[in-house]
Amino acid sequence: MKTSLSLLLFPLLLISSSGYAQTTFTNTTDLLAAGEDKFSQMPMAIVDIDGNGRDDLLRLENGTYASIEFQQDDGTFIYQGLGNLSLSPLFAVACADTNQDGWLEIISGGFSTSSGLRLLDLPTFSATSLPGPPFFVQGTNFIDINNDGHLDIFSCNDDGVSYIWSNDGAGTYASANSWIDMAAVGAGNYGSTWVDFDNDGDMDLYLSKCDNVPPSNPNRINALYVNDGSNNFTEAAADYNLKFSDQSWASDFQDIDNDGDLDCFVLNHGSSDYLLENDGNGIFTNITAASGITEGPGDHFQSLMRDLDNDGFVDIIVSGTDSHRFFHNNGNKTFTHIPNLFTPSDFSSVAIGDLNHDGFLDFYCGYGDLFDPDNNKPDILWMNDGNDNNWIAFRLQGVESNSNAVGARIEIFGDWGIQTREVRSGESYGVCNTLHQHFGLGTSSAIDSVIVRWPSGNKDKISGLEINTFHQLTEGDCPYPATSVIAVDGELTICPGDTTWLSAPEGLSYSWSTGDTTQSIAATEAGAFEVAVQTGAFCQIATPAIQMEVYPGPVAEIMADGPLGVCLGDTVFLHAADAESYLWSTGDTTASISATVADTYTVQTQNNCGVTALDTVQVEIWEAEPPSAEDVILTSPGEAILMASGENPHWYDQETGGILLGTGNEFNTGFLSSSAIFFVEDQVAFGQDSTICISGRAQVLVEIVTGTTGNGLRNDYFVHPNPADGFLRVSTAFKSTHSFDIDLYDLRGRQIYSTFWPVGTHELDLDLRTFPSGIYFLIIQKEDGKLVRKVILESKK
Repeated sequence: MKTSLSLLLFPLLLISSSGYAQTTFTNTTDLLAAGEDKFSQMPMAIVDIDGNGRDDLLRLENGTYASIEFQQDDGTFIYQGLGNLSLSPLFAVACADTNQDGWLEIISGGFSTSSGLRLLDLPTFSATSLPGPPFFVQGTNFIDINNDGHLDIFSCNDDGVSYIWSNDGAGTYASANSWIDMAAVGAGNYGSTWVDFDNDGDMDLYLSKCDNVPPSNPNRINALYVNDGSNNFTEAAADYNLKFSDQSWASDFQDIDNDGDLDCFVLNHGSSDYLLENDGNGIFTNITAASGITEGPGDHFQSLMRDLDNDGFVDIIVSGTDSHRFFHNNGNKTFTHIPNLFTPSDFSSVAIGDLNHDGFLDFYCGYGDLFDPDNNKPDILWMNDGNDNNWIAFRLQGVESNSNAVGARIEIFGDWGIQTREVRSGESYGVCNTLHQHFGLGTSSAIDSVIVRWPSGNKDKISGLEINTFHQLTEGDCPYPATSVIAVDGELTICPGDTTWLSAPEGLSYSWSTGDTTQSIAATEAGAFEVAVQTGAFCQIATPAIQMEVYPGPVAEIMADGPLGVCLGDTVFLHAADAESYLWSTGDTTASISATVADTYTVQTQNNCGVTALDTVQVEIWEAEPPSAEDVILTSPGEAILMASGENPHWYDQETGGILLGTGNEFNTGFLSSSAIFFVEDQVAFGQDSTICISGRAQVLVEIVTGTTGNGLRNDYFVHPNPADGFLRVSTAFKSTHSFDIDLYDLRGRQIYSTFWPVGTHELDLDLRTFPSGIYFLIIQKEDGKLVRKVILESKK
């Protein structure tokens, strides 16, 4: 079935020269599960890592941190961070199943003085360094060099002769540099392509080379190692017209004219790129001038040939920091440059695969430079929206050959002639593209047959396959045509105790992954269910797995954005774990609530199966009380000492904002020539995290009072004796009709004694014996004035 995405953000149009094929690409990065921008350097991969039949995305964030977006059967993704594979930027990545456990391992390396290549085993996430000295890693491949059914490793060395490691069958590697003598071609090895360029059934090696040396130096001359069929390799680039010294970074071999042999595209930094046609025997002719490819030298890093619009002919994509280049194949060995296929256009690296399983190839692009990601340009997933062209795709499973069928050749036959693909792990300049093989069919509605030439030498021929479908081809078998899929009666995610029925097409023999041999089985638990359908002695297809899930029990965990205790006026945001429904003690039914009141908060969650769970948290709201502080009266200009209660008073010159004048319970105002107002707040630490809460500000008055204010007040009251020995009398000739305050202040301006004048009296005795000898000021405060008297207290008798 052909599908296309409905998301229409940033559509990008591609129209063939014939006007028929139309493809749009859409920025669908938000479909990935990471939830945030990612920034890649050169290495990246789109491959089926977990073996569920769908391509996943491997990125090296910031050039070192490995993460995977696992594509699920429903088209969603699950993000998995793997950790740093290196402390320095990596330049190459390749993926393959090295130990036959169904998961792809990851090989990566870069420029390091401490290590060369490191192999990351999945799903254990354990990493090991391959034996040998550290080196400058460039293009790297998994390939079965000795054809024993196990994937070996080849890695380009920029600074010297390239390296080889042999696989013992269990995924353990040992140095095997003696397999190919590469001493004569030296350093400058950038890209490596393993390809059967001469159609003789074995894999040969082409090296794209670049170095800052004269053109005659072998370090910058591309090399071709020809396999004689017995795994003896001889350098013979000149014999096949593939000897160039134009600072090549990468090369790709695909069949541009569907004549059954693989042509070549070479990406150069020292000259224009080259397009070379294969004559069928491996002899190449440079057809660049007549092809319409006029690309000059530039900062280009990746070159790949893929059929992006499924019209049946491979197109050419070139990435670079100045701009990408896309050349659409016109079907007659000429190409049309389609500008601005992607915006922004200057992606430096690209991995290609099918990230929505719709049969059209998608792009994951990184926008950094050679050594560093560009933190202003995050990676983008460009999803191919498809068109009306037909297609067919294959996942190959080796038996005698390596399980990923790396090195296999698959050919499809139809009214277009023959289309050819090879399975490669590690391509271009350090990227890895899907191991699934895609073929565009254009308007053709059927294929005649499929031939798979396995690395082991086995050959399978299959006829009558349904188009617009993914097929798994297993070495030694042939797939059942058309409708070999599992029918699902029920839900793919069920409640405990429920059942979903899975059925294969009728009238065949069956072997389910559960061990059942019936046409239908009852799925009552989580797991991957698949069935091998036998249609004859030598024809069998393993259907794509159906992934069943069981709803988990409800989880009622309450999580807060921060601490559960906050200051008055702040808010605690509470979030419940994912559930089908929510009921909070506040009455809210959302997944999140805000709490501004100290209380116990409870949430009841319910899962899809109606089962509920509870969780409770205590929210505290802390309030800092304003400090208490007394006003100060000075009898003359000078300094005042202000006192305030509290844990950590802060003194200011304004009621809000203002300048911080000092901290502490005691504050010296400095010299004052006139009365002044100060403000003090308290900053109190609460809770285990010592959260600081700030109180409101209290006002403190420093008043300078000198002599007498008011008419006649000086002569109305008498203070005697003065000096006094502890008893002091205040008298007046008139009995007072109102009560008023009488206060005693020390020299620091602090009030140390206060009383009031009773109504109807004309004298008042003050007992001041508790105060030490010294100078004090007695202030009589009435509504019509204020009288200040200096008082001297002497030793008590």
